[in-house]
Amino acid sequence: MHPTDEVIHQIFPRKDVQVFAYDHIVPNQHLCVRTIGKGPKGERMAFTYEKRNDGNLMDELGRTIINIGNLVKEGVVVFFPSYDFLKKVKKRWMESGIWARLEGKKKVFEEPKNGNEVDAVLAGYAECVKQKQGVIMFAVVGAKLSEGINFSDDLARTVVVCGIPYPNANSPELN
Repeated sequence: MHPTDEVIHQIFPRKDVQVFAYDHIVPNQHLCVRTIGKGPKGERMAFTYEKRNDGNLMDELGRTIINIGNLVKEGVVVFFPSYDFLKKVKKRWMESGIWARLEGKKKVFEEPKNGNEVDAVLAGYAECVKQKQGVIMFAVVGAKLSEGINFSDDLARTVVVCGIPYPNANSPELN
């Protein structure tokens, strides 16, 4: 992801900001990037802040992840924009039965908020991948598992990002 000039200006209003971009370590021919515009039932997949409480969208995301899990036998990592949104989605899925369907297909792991628990969760996830069990990790953009963890090979054959966290427009740093 490369920030646009507009985002850079919003975050760093000074003119003396230099931006550096480096190539990714994985060759392009080994990547397959797709945007999913609609879910299995045709619901538009638009994870805007305004739609964060839309139960139909949450369910459509769950059905999409179930479908991805049916296709991908190795590790699937799903990144949410915040712990709060992950919590809301999980609550919805538990009420709608989607969580049970996920657990019926894959071993499900969640990134803990407590940093002391991350290593144990990651070790359990990695062991399930090693044992060739279907596995899904729900994580948060900007949290421990998205920063500095190498999900190599089967640990992340598929990565799903459902929403990007944007800076709070009312943040003192931006004003």
